[in-house]
Amino acid sequence: MPGLIDLYEAHKEQRDAFELIVIHSSSLDTLAAVDEKMAVIKQKERIKPRWRGRDFPFPILLDDQHKTFKAYGVRALPTTILIDPAGKLFRGAVGRGQIIEKLLEQKLEAARNRQEKGTPQRPTVVRLSPRVPDGKRALRWSPMGAKIALESRRAGLRGSFALGPKETPALGIRLEKSEGATHYDRLWIDRNRDGRFGAGELLTTKPREKRHKFWSSFRTTVNIPVREQKDQKGPSLRPYAMNLWFVVDPREPASELVLRWSRRGWHQGEVTLDGTKALVLLTEMRMDGVFDRNDSWALAVDESTLLAPRISRRLSQHVWLGERAYRVTRIDPHGFTLVIEPYDPGISRAEEEKRNDRLAVDRQAKRAKRPLLFRRDFAKAEADARARRKLLFVDFETTWCGPCKTMDRWVYTAEMVVSAAAGIIAVKVDGDEHRDLVRRFAVTAYPTMILLSASGVEIRRARGYRGVDAMAKFFAPPEDEKKR
Repeated sequence: MPGLIDLYEAHKEQRDAFELIVIHSSSLDTLAAVDEKMAVIKQKERIKPRWRGRDFPFPILLDDQHKTFKAYGVRALPTTILIDPAGKLFRGAVGRGQIIEKLLEQKLEAARNRQEKGTPQRPTVVRLSPRVPDGKRALRWSPMGAKIALESRRAGLRGSFALGPKETPALGIRLEKSEGATHYDRLWIDRNRDGRFGAGELLTTKPREKRHKFWSSFRTTVNIPVREQKDQKGPSLRPYAMNLWFVVDPREPASELVLRWSRRGWHQGEVTLDGTKALVLLTEMRMDGVFDRNDSWALAVDESTLLAPRISRRLSQHVWLGERAYRVTRIDPHGFTLVIEPYDPGISRAEEEKRNDRLAVDRQAKRAKRPLLFRRDFAKAEADARARRKLLFVDFETTWCGPCKTMDRWVYTAEMVVSAAAGIIAVKVDGDEHRDLVRRFAVTAYPTMILLSASGVEIRRARGYRGVDAMAKFFAPPEDEKKR
C-alpha cells in the first residue's frame, strides 16, 4: 500500500488521468474502524517505517457484501487490478501488486510523453449541419427500427410517435389501402403537426412480397422544430430523413399491428485536429429527434470512411483519428455543435483494436477438415434422432441474420466444435420459412440454438452469437448421458 501512495504522490499532476481506490473486505464495516486500524499501523512505524505517518490520499470503498470482489473475480487478498477508462479489467495480480504498480507507472509516463509532444489541450467546437441521403452519398448503416403501435379504425390504421424536444407535438400517421388494393399502400404523415392530414402529407408505395411476407415501404423527410441559437427569435426546422415500413405475414394473422421506422440522415461537419483535417459525423441510435450520449459519432479523413459501417461509436465513448483519441465533452441536443477534446485512453489504438476484437479467438481456432454437417429437413432429422437415440441440435437462422453467417464461417468450422458435436444430429431451420417450428419452440431472435434429447425434451438453448469455446461446451452431453 505505501508503494501505491508513493506512486499517487509522484504523479499528482496527472490526477485527471487516473484514480486509485482502496477496496476493503467486510472485516471492517465502518470508516471509524479503518481509522482505528490505521492508528495501530502508525504505532508500528517505529519498528519498520514505511507509511511515514501518512493517511490514505485516495478513496476507500467498504465492500461489506463483496459485490466488487465478485464483479472482478477477486479470490485472494491482497489483489491489485488495473481497470481501463471504459471500465474493463486490463490486468490483475495477487500479492503486493508491484507488477500492476509498474504497469500503471509505464502508462502514466507514456501519457506524459504524448502530452509533451504537443497533444492539443483546448476543446474544439465543431459546427454541424443536417444531411439527407442523395444519389451520391448515404449513411450505410442504421440502428434497429423503432415501433409505432397502430389501432384499427374505420379509415385505416392510426397511430402517432414523438420526434423532437419534449414540447414538440407528436407526428400522427394513418395507414390505409387505396380502392381495390389488397395490401396497405398509402401512408399519411401529419408533417406540420396540426392534428390533420392535408395536401402534401400523403405517401404511396407498391407493396412487395419477400420471404412470404408483404412489405409496404415508405421514404420521406419530416421537419423537427428547433432553436438553433439562444438569441434566435423563432424556431427553425431541421430535416429528418426516415424510412418507414409495414409488414404483413399471412401465416401470422394475430401478429401485432406496428409500423416500423428508422432514421436515414445524419449531421456532418469539418474540423482540424492537431493539423489534420477531418470530418465529423453525428447520428441517432435512440431515435427520438434529440441528441444525447446514447447516440453515435465518428471521425474520419474522408467521407467514404465516415459513412461506412462499424466506424461510429457511442457519444459516451472516444474515437480515434490516426493514433490519437478524442472524446465529446458537450452535445447540442439539436445536433448543430459538438465540443471535442483530446483523450488518453491509456493504451494505443492497436492495443485497443486487439482487445476489442471479439472474433480473434474464433478466427484463430484450428479448423476441422470438414465443417459441422447440418441437415435441412427438420422432420426427418427429428425422426432419425428418435430412432437412433441421438441428441438433436436445432439451429434457427434466417437469410438476413449476420451473427448466423459469422457462426457458419468461424464456429461451425472449428475442430473443437465439430469434435464436440460428434454423434449429435444437427439441423438448420430457416425461421422465415418455418413459422410453425418458430412457434413450437418459442423462438424470438436469431440465431437460437436448441439441444434436444432423443425424445424431444429440451436440454439447453442459447440465443445470439456464441463463440467456439461456448459452443463446444454447449454440445457437452447432459449429466445423465455421461453416466451411461
